[in-house]
Amino acid sequence: MSLWKLIKSLKFRQITSLLVLFARHPLMPVPTARATTKSLDICRHLFPKRHRANGRANAFRHALWNVLLAREAMKWNKNPERSLAWAKQITDWHEQFAPNPEPARAMDLHNNAVGRDLFVKWLRSKTELTDAEIITKLKEVMAASKKITGVSDIRMHPGELVHIEDDPN
Repeated sequence: MSLWKLIKSLKFRQITSLLVLFARHPLMPVPTARATTKSLDICRHLFPKRHRANGRANAFRHALWNVLLAREAMKWNKNPERSLAWAKQITDWHEQFAPNPEPARAMDLHNNAVGRDLFVKWLRSKTELTDAEIITKLKEVMAASKKITGVSDIRMHPGELVHIEDDPN
């Protein structure tokens, strides 16, 4: 789904809420659109159709989106804490307005947080945050993703990606 199709699929309440959020953060629509488009494009290329399920590819997509959101926000505000706060705010908004049933919602929120934590780790280690580096490192993290059966399982895997289903071939 393209960014435009995603926007067109929003309901009036969602659009209003998003406009209020962007009005409070007027510099963030451009980096948010860039990060969202890029993460969807990367995942469509790497994992056609699979990133929409609740498997490892979906965990990768959520972490990637958060890393890219924080990276793109940093280009605009030059502040890691504010960039991370924005990534959390916009992805939490997404989970609120495009809700999944539990445990998928909890899994998505967890994987979003893992992506932000990885961004901080890579930033502190001075790891270059090019798309290729991010993808390579996230693929390694994705390979170690833990399968869960319920929300309580998530707490046993701090800092690790989690998934519910095995990815289809």
